[in-house]
Amino acid sequence: MVYGIHKGKGDEFLRAYQVGGYSSSGNLPRLFKLNKISNIEITNEKFENPAPGYTKNDPAISHIYCQV
Repeated sequence: MVYGIHKGKGDEFLRAYQVGGYSSSGNLPRLFKLNKISNIEITNEKFENPAPGYTKNDPAISHIYCQV
């Protein structure tokens, strides 16, 4: 996951995996515009290794605040 400023849009975005509900992109990491996120839920789910498709230092994010 990476949180920061989107390179082309200048807004805060989160690149993360959606672990519930429906996503037409499947299980790929998605870009979520922070001010559009609602109904977020903290779970006890743990991830041991980076998931397929994870890219450290995401090129779409110009200023990274945090990444894990």
